[in-house]
Amino acid sequence: MVQVDPFLAYGIGAAFALAAPPTIGTTRDQNGRHSQEAFLVALLYLGVLLAPSGLWLLAYFPAWETMQLTTRPPSWLPAVFASGVVLLGCVGFTVTAGLLRRNAPWPAVMQVVWAPSVLCFLLLHGWDGTGLRRFLTATATHGPLPVQPLHDLAGRWITTPVAHTLGTMAAVLAAVLFVLLRRLRMRVPSARLRTEQLVDPGPATAATHFAATVLTTMAVLGGSVASSLALLVGVLGPVLGTSLFLAAALPLLHPRGPLARFLVGRCLPVRTDPAPSSVVSAATPNALGQQRS
Repeated sequence: MVQVDPFLAYGIGAAFALAAPPTIGTTRDQNGRHSQEAFLVALLYLGVLLAPSGLWLLAYFPAWETMQLTTRPPSWLPAVFASGVVLLGCVGFTVTAGLLRRNAPWPAVMQVVWAPSVLCFLLLHGWDGTGLRRFLTATATHGPLPVQPLHDLAGRWITTPVAHTLGTMAAVLAAVLFVLLRRLRMRVPSARLRTEQLVDPGPATAATHFAATVLTTMAVLGGSVASSLALLVGVLGPVLGTSLFLAAALPLLHPRGPLARFLVGRCLPVRTDPAPSSVVSAATPNALGQQRS
């Protein structure tokens, strides 16, 4: 949808940046080459797959793609939409890569959390509380939105061409993204999965875990955050609902909390030297301080 795809693009750009982080023990030129390679792959993914898929939906299902705002989009909308998707993806990559260079691992990982969360919130709640109803209305309404129960709308929606097209596109986009993230991570020098296991899982397994973690974080954690916020806002109102959500979410998302440690450990590599005591992490402030000294 036109309103949410830019946030999806931002999260995808951030994911590509996480796939090629700077690592301890490699030169600045090596880190730069891998980051540039990841940026080019992200640019191709955004320009060749993500933006055209949105343009396809806009051309064939304009009412649904614009969340029932218009059945005849203005002539300038496709160009602005496609360029905005690519631009926001590049912004997501640049912001995340900058955070990684500044040794801010948790804020970098959070880039693949907040953007999908905004996307899901717009789909579930929208700007007026009718986001999910707009999403489940496959055809143009030419008036007020349908008042049928949401489960009836969902049952009819899954049989529509827009649902079949969207499902096929989502499967292809997710599969290609998984493969690209995995291959990029495997090219990072000395990339290893942070693990408590005695046996090193190896770069291939570590890369698979990374790609799976990123996609799961975007879908599950982003969706959970958005669902909680949408439910609280819908029941308690925007002020009280948002306040209660922040009170519960901020401790959960604390940089030193268990969730942060788990996701940073899964998403960022470590460099393993011959001596066990010399293992340093790309996400550890002390490691970067030792490197500078």
